[in-house]
Formats: sequence, structure tokens, C-alpha cells
Amino acid sequence: MVTADPQLVDEYTYRELGRRSRALAFAEAVCDAYVRRTMKAGLRRFAPRNVVFLGDLFGQGARRNDDEWRALRRRVDAALWWPRNGDGGPLYHTVAGNHDVGYSEVIRHHPRILARFEEWYGKSNFVERIGGVDFVGVNAMVLDGKGPATDETWAFVDGLSAQKKEPYVKRVLVTHLPLPNPSQRCGPFRNSQAIQGRTLGSDKEIIYQDYLSDESAQRLLRAVEPVLVLSGHDHDQCEVTHAYESALAGGTVAVTEITVGTVSALNGNDQPSYLMLTVPEAAGESFDASGSGLIQHKLCFLPEIREILRTYAHVGVVSVLTILGPPLGELIAAAKKFEGRPVIALCFR
Repeated sequence: MVTADPQLVDEYTYRELGRRSRALAFAEAVCDAYVRRTMKAGLRRFAPRNVVFLGDLFGQGARRNDDEWRALRRRVDAALWWPRNGDGGPLYHTVAGNHDVGYSEVIRHHPRILARFEEWYGKSNFVERIGGVDFVGVNAMVLDGKGPATDETWAFVDGLSAQKKEPYVKRVLVTHLPLPNPSQRCGPFRNSQAIQGRTLGSDKEIIYQDYLSDESAQRLLRAVEPVLVLSGHDHDQCEVTHAYESALAGGTVAVTEITVGTVSALNGNDQPSYLMLTVPEAAGESFDASGSGLIQHKLCFLPEIREILRTYAHVGVVSVLTILGPPLGELIAAAKKFEGRPVIALCFR
């Protein structure tokens, strides 16, 4: 099960509602309930062995002091059914997103933000064997930046290139930021126009970006040589193909990237979703960049929040009428009987 951008809403999401207002509390409750029920239904129905998150678990985790962050962490854990204290169930894996830890300049100047996230949710740079495939998570938030976290991440990525040997284990690349999409095409499941992409900040001092740079994306693909790329951040579904020079194939190969839409109903996508993958226990030892037929995937769309609220409103109206109908009927009947009777008006001085 692959899930992207729960990004639980908070006062930074809806500033107009006011901090600690009842309206904000209602919005947070709706968001958490939707995500929690989605996760519960998916876990019960499909019983996945692993759950992979593509980042942005928090609404604005990077802006919080430690006390505020711990309170939000408990909220995130509850909404996502995050297993703690040796709880049974699937294994959870996640990379960091910009709403979790910020972009490279934030991390360079405030390394504690990344450290506390990884202390609780695990390293963003990881290799996890799922079935017969290695899922390679990369901290994309620092790839185009500079500083210790950037150096550590590129050392991890370059080390993957050195590990390529026989028997070859096929890989899936997991990143929060999507790879560049110059064609601006996203396939049939897109609900909005593809984002144009912005990058703010001077060279290697990134304070915002929507896509990885071309240079970083190509370097990443050459090192990992994945059969599939999974990304988030966009909040909408997108499927695109990338070409790169493969040392294993000895030439140019293509790989599919699937950007998974947000799992939350309050993040600007009327059709939230998650992705289900079927990964074989034995993936074979020969390199095949296309991964054709290797990993089966199915996009699962979720109910639209407006339809849910409209249904609740209808049920509420019917319930009120059902409860108050008989008493109102009696009052109306009594009032009709009272009509036409003589009325004596007394005036007291």
C-alpha cells in the first residue's frame, strides 16, 4: 500500500479560520477522521504487509517547536494507524516531505527538524526488501541543496551505484519530490493541470521547489536504476516516463514514474487516492528497466468529501423530521381544534 501527502490540516492550512477556533477544530476533525477511516478500510480490506508513505505526513511539522511537534506527532500516528510499541500489522516506511522537515536551506540551518522526524519515523534514506524487490527511499528535500544532510544523502545514493552486482536485485525508487515533467502530461487519472514547477532560492540554496532538478534526477536514476519510481508532493495523480543512461543495460532505458495523489480529502484534490502494489517474492536476477509485468499496481480512488457531507446533511434533516414530526403533528392538530373557539380577552390595569 502506497500513500502520499496525508498532510493533516492545521492553522497554517486555514489561517482564515483563526487559531484555536471551533471552525478550525471542526476542519481538523473532518480531515483526521477521513484519513483514519481510509487507512483503516485499506488495511482491513487488503491486509498489506508493508505501507510506504511518500512524505508530508504533517501539515506544517517543520514550523513547530518540540512540544508542538510532539502533540502533532500523536495526531499523525492516530490518523495513520502508525504501529508503535511492537504492535502487529504491516511494516511502515516513509520518506520526509517538505511539510515534515522543510527544504534544503531549512534543514541546513535547523538540522534538528530532520533529526526529530527520523528519530520517530525512521531514516529517509533507506533500502527495504519487500518481496523480491528493494525499495530505495531517498531524502529528496536536500538533493539540490548543500550542507551535511545533502552530502550524506548523495553519499548514500552513490553507494547504491557501487552495490550493483550479480545477482541483481530490482529496485523501486521512493521520493517525495517528483522528477521533472517537461511534457506536462500526466495520463488519464489527472484531475487538474500539471503543475508548472517553481524553484525558489539561489544556486544550492533551495527554499522551495516542485520538482527535482534535471541534473539531480538523472544522477539519481543512473545510481539507482529503478524499475519503477514512486513520488508524491503534487497532491494529484500523474504517470510519466523518464529516459536515462543505464550502465546495466548498456544504453538508454525508460522507467515509469507514478505520482500518487493525496490521501486526504482536504488537500485540493476532489478525488483523493492511494496505490496498491503487488510485488513478487522472486523478481528474477536479470536487469529489466521496464519492469514489464513485474510489479502490478492499482490506483484506488476515495469518496469525495462534499458527497459525504451532503449525505450526512440529508440524513440529519431526515432524522430531525423523524424525531420532531410526531410532536409537531400533535401541536398542529391541537392548534386546528383551538381555531373557531370564542376567545375572552381580559385587560388588567
